[in-house]
Amino acid sequence: EERKEFFDRHGKDVARRKDISTANGPVFLGLDIGSTTIKAALINEDGDILYDYYGKNEGSPITCGIKILRELYSKLPKSAYIANACTTGYGELLLKTAFRIEEGEIETIAHYKAANYFSPGVDFIIDIGGQDMKCMKIRNGVIDSIMLNEACSSGCGSFIQTFAESLGLDTISFSQEALVADNPVDLGTRCTVFMNSRVKQAQKEGATVGDISAGLSYSVVRNALYKVIKLRDPEQMGTNIVVQGGTFNNNAILRCFELLTGKNVVRPDIAGIMGAKKTSELIPLCHILNLTSVTVDFIMQEESSSITAVCETKTTGKTGVEMEALTGVQISLLTIYDMCKSVDKTMEIYEVCLCSKSGGKSGDVVYRTADGE
Repeated sequence: EERKEFFDRHGKDVARRKDISTANGPVFLGLDIGSTTIKAALINEDGDILYDYYGKNEGSPITCGIKILRELYSKLPKSAYIANACTTGYGELLLKTAFRIEEGEIETIAHYKAANYFSPGVDFIIDIGGQDMKCMKIRNGVIDSIMLNEACSSGCGSFIQTFAESLGLDTISFSQEALVADNPVDLGTRCTVFMNSRVKQAQKEGATVGDISAGLSYSVVRNALYKVIKLRDPEQMGTNIVVQGGTFNNNAILRCFELLTGKNVVRPDIAGIMGAKKTSELIPLCHILNLTSVTVDFIMQEESSSITAVCETKTTGKTGVEMEALTGVQISLLTIYDMCKSVDKTMEIYEVCLCSKSGGKSGDVVYRTADGE
């Protein structure tokens, strides 16, 4: 009965999907390059997933990225076009540069936006990836604090994968064994080196594969709760909790998390690709217009300790794109402020204005140059 309730409840958190063959007009691509995996999601203007990918990056994210793009373009109808793309994750800059993608987004922001999409008003987000773990507390719609694992990757996806392979099993089969275990082994929360000796000792004492798998699932969750989050009271997490990352595709880990916290959590069916799911929508320049070019340049003025941001947007559509340019400038400067506020909170953003516009009914107009003249 408990098992049925668990699967029924998590079967409801499903993303909207449409067949890629029905795609028409602008679509948006997100790429999330993690430490051990690469994820992709293609969505339409309504947020429906048209295509997604989740797999190991095999130590070569560019090669895997090329494979994904080739498969994607082979399926994408001629009536549809990728209007914008965005990268996030560890390899954000790598793929952004290699594929000449204009936009990149901080991974934590991508995860928050995706979580809030599935569970509006989310209080707490935990993401367990291949070699890292991130926890975010949300307050009044803003990320209030972020916690990361500081050292080894015990308690992450690669940790479970290593043990599964050492027993001659794939990760899925290994996790399924845990769901029918009667006596999970207490393996603690120490690093892989010490955990190996504990597993070997448990095997000598007659522990089954399922008992070991279940024990490791508990270890993953305890590592997250007590070493990363440093949780004292589960109520600190709030009531609206979303779990993300490929590791939570492991039902044993998901259930251990719920049992140890006493909380029912939300795990979207696309937990592994959450970062990629919403990255393109995060960028204000992902407009329904078909922008043909967006550039942001910075003019450094050391004598006045100031930075001038200049954003240029272009389109072949029959409308102006000055709002997109103004938004691009403001977001760029807000990002700089966010990165430097620990040094100087008195920084000011001022004189954001339209410098020039060409084409359209108003013709070519120059209001002021980028240096203010």
